[in-house]
Amino acid sequence: MKATDNAGNTVTETLHFTIDTTLSTPVIVLDSADDTGIQGDNM
Repeated sequence: MKATDNAGNTVTETLHFTIDTTLSTPVIVLDSADDTGIQGDNM
C-alpha cells in the first residue's frame, strides 16, 4: 500500500491478507407460529 499526504510525503507498506471464499450452508428455520396448514410441514 502506498499513501501520500498533501505535502507530498509518501510511505509504502506491505499488507498481507487472506480472502475466505468458503461458502457455509445457510440454515433456514420456519417459526412454528408462521407454519400454516399441517404443523411441521414447513409450508
